[in-house]
Amino acid sequence: MTTTYAVHYTYGIDSADARLEHRDAHVQFLLGLQEQEALLLCGAYSDDQHPGALLVVAAESADQARSTVEQDPYHQRGLIDDIAVREWVSRLGSRSEALQ
Repeated sequence: MTTTYAVHYTYGIDSADARLEHRDAHVQFLLGLQEQEALLLCGAYSDDQHPGALLVVAAESADQARSTVEQDPYHQRGLIDDIAVREWVSRLGSRSEALQ
């Protein structure tokens, strides 16, 4: 049984240029997760003072969710300072049924 996890990336404050350089590999990684139905939603925060992103991931456990996103080229190149994984339950909203 899969569970939904909110995965928060905190990017290195000076990582913008390196992230741009490796963005294609990062996007291809995310598209692969989407094809596997492991990635439900994702997007970057627009706050340049606190760069980061939110991914909503389907996984068997928090450990599996973490090990999955640790394969991200951004993580492998040291561009993510922190990855926080929390179980997330969608309750309301026009798209909540799609996340269950």
